[in-house]
Amino acid sequence: MEKKLRIVLIVLLLSAFSGCAYFNTFYNAKLYYKKGYEEAKDNRTGKITNNEKTYFNQAVDKSAKLIEFYPDSKYVDDAVLLMGKSYYFLQEYIKAERKFLEFISNYPNSEYLHEALLWQAKTHLALEEYDVAEREFTDLVKLNPSTKIRGEASYYLGKMYEKKLRYAEAVPYYEEAILHGQDALKIDAAFAAAASYDSLDAYLDAAEAYKRVLKFEPELELRFEARLKHGQMLKKGQKTDEAIGVFEKLLGEEGNEKQIPELRLEIADALRTRGDIDEAIMAYQDIAQEYEKKITAAAAYFNLGRLYERYYQDYDRAMDNYNVVREEHQATAWADSANMNARDILRFRALQEVIQMGRSGKTGTLTTIDDAMEDKKAAEEDTLAIDFWMENFYAIQDTVDSDTLARHELLKLIGRMGGFTEEKGGAFADSLLDYKNPFLKDDEIDINARRRSSQRPPNSVDWFHWVQDGTFKEDTDLDTELGELRQYLLEKREARKLAENPELKTFRVEEVDRNLFLLAELYRSRFLKPDSAVVKYRDVIENYPESDYAPRALYNLGYMNRQVYQDTVEADAAFSQLINRYPKSTFSNAARELLGLPIIPVREDTVKQIFLSAEKQLYDQNNPQGAISEYQKVLSQYGDSKWTSKALYSIGWVYENKLDSVRLAYVTYDSLIQKYPNSEYAKDVREKVEAVKSAIREKAEKAQTPELATPVESDSLNVEPELKKPVVREAVEDSVKTLSEPRPTEDRDRRRRVIQQRPGGPPPPNNGK
Repeated sequence: MEKKLRIVLIVLLLSAFSGCAYFNTFYNAKLYYKKGYEEAKDNRTGKITNNEKTYFNQAVDKSAKLIEFYPDSKYVDDAVLLMGKSYYFLQEYIKAERKFLEFISNYPNSEYLHEALLWQAKTHLALEEYDVAEREFTDLVKLNPSTKIRGEASYYLGKMYEKKLRYAEAVPYYEEAILHGQDALKIDAAFAAAASYDSLDAYLDAAEAYKRVLKFEPELELRFEARLKHGQMLKKGQKTDEAIGVFEKLLGEEGNEKQIPELRLEIADALRTRGDIDEAIMAYQDIAQEYEKKITAAAAYFNLGRLYERYYQDYDRAMDNYNVVREEHQATAWADSANMNARDILRFRALQEVIQMGRSGKTGTLTTIDDAMEDKKAAEEDTLAIDFWMENFYAIQDTVDSDTLARHELLKLIGRMGGFTEEKGGAFADSLLDYKNPFLKDDEIDINARRRSSQRPPNSVDWFHWVQDGTFKEDTDLDTELGELRQYLLEKREARKLAENPELKTFRVEEVDRNLFLLAELYRSRFLKPDSAVVKYRDVIENYPESDYAPRALYNLGYMNRQVYQDTVEADAAFSQLINRYPKSTFSNAARELLGLPIIPVREDTVKQIFLSAEKQLYDQNNPQGAISEYQKVLSQYGDSKWTSKALYSIGWVYENKLDSVRLAYVTYDSLIQKYPNSEYAKDVREKVEAVKSAIREKAEKAQTPELATPVESDSLNVEPELKKPVVREAVEDSVKTLSEPRPTEDRDRRRRVIQQRPGGPPPPNNGK
């Protein structure tokens, strides 16, 4: 009897121990999962921390042990689900997907089925299987699961529609998540709903949505963000007074000290939105001075540049502010944007100048100040002197009265600015006159001669001679002379600013049609002046009807009439004119499509697309070899195209300027001359190729190798020429320096243009976008 009782007790003890063991195993698994989840919840970097990896891997191990050693336990379904969730947080989504599928297949009656379905859909979302995930979330919502799961599924459905930019469809699901989700999810859903309203341009609805976030009592950081966004949406919705009130209230609250710069920027922008441009400028100037050398100052200077540019068309002040941005804070998007805006202004000014020059019959590229003045130090001193005179001119003029002492002081000042003694002060005045406008040739306007001509007022003094003599004229009124000097300095400073523009080298003066089109594009897309753009487009269409840019101008004119002016009659007229005048143009096909007409295949379109592809490889992807491959397609597949000579030139340009392969550049240019001797591109490179050939012959003759006196020639563009003889290789490498070194001839500017010219076809079709 006692023996039987002992056996029963042992069995009961073993059973109890076994149950306790698998419970402890699962308890530990849940404990590790919870620790990992708490870490992951606060981690917004998108990268798994070491602690997260440790906790979730431990959760996986403990769950796997329970399943292996206690397969009949009531916690097995929990363990499978826990493993799937742990794999999800470990970003091992394939393993997670398998576990959720295993759970759904093996435990269809589990109380955790809806939770498994939710995590399966989230895993497919993480795997970017959007259609599958969307279907699973939708099906789950239809099952009407518990409030928590319904809220989370609705939230992710909203995210799915947001990814597809279907914001109007996303909002109801976010509202559903706010209604059913837990507190943390309610906050996320409220933020997401507000952002969707913002994307729909429903700014006041977005403002109310951000304000609603505050009802869920978020943490301080999220509370500040919601209030800031509330003010920003009010600003966008033209409720600027209310927006400024929100920003000022935040500005005055304790705990927001770190956000003060951002809030001040918001107030300045609200002033701009309200139309108080002068007040906005003052606000930005105060910010820039107070936060010197910080990102806030960079933002302020950038916005100052935009205000001067957009509202006052004061491009000088705009440039001054854009140029300061990078000095304030280099590693910022503000600096990049400022550089682009400044470059656009330079291009705008350069285009205006080259168009004017082109219409006056000039050719080539304009010379910049760096090219025109060999003595850089002298140029800098000249600029500083001019700037000083312009900044102090009226103060100087005020001293010129009957006071002898004041006049002597003026004479001394002139001397100091010229870097000379008082007796030689006139040297500065002469230096101003001796400097020639870099755009004018010697036989054009001589400023000295003009100023000292008989046109001088009869009772005025030759002021420059007066300074040179170092003498003083008691009874001479200098107002007229000083007025002339000021006008001269103004003209001189403007000429210098223009001559310092590096964008001048970008354009060929004689390409008036192209330059007009590019100027129209800047007016349309950059400076937001559609009326000015229309004038330039019409100029191209009417005065350069044979230009490649005429069909593009017609298309953009039609597009603007349709999209900007909402005039479909004028738009259709422009599209019809385009189709009739240029039936084989790419843009004609685009117009046919808009008018519902059948498309006509155009062979030259294909060649243009190849050129566009080559330029993308060269400039966007920095892949010169890829660009060469694209250009070679034109040579091999479209040898009779009008683009072929340009393709050859472009290949040579890439070899010369991007790959530093002067030998291949020489061979390519030589092939261009032989095959297309009358093309404009052959004319551009003929002189430099002849210079190389002469040098090769000269070196070969000196080395007494007559057999090498014949220039190296090659029709192959794929194989580098075999320059086996050292003397020939040396001759080529020495002589190709002429590709970039100017020589004392009258055509220096044209060679410089050839070196710096950007290759490729016309600018890419933009279809009006």
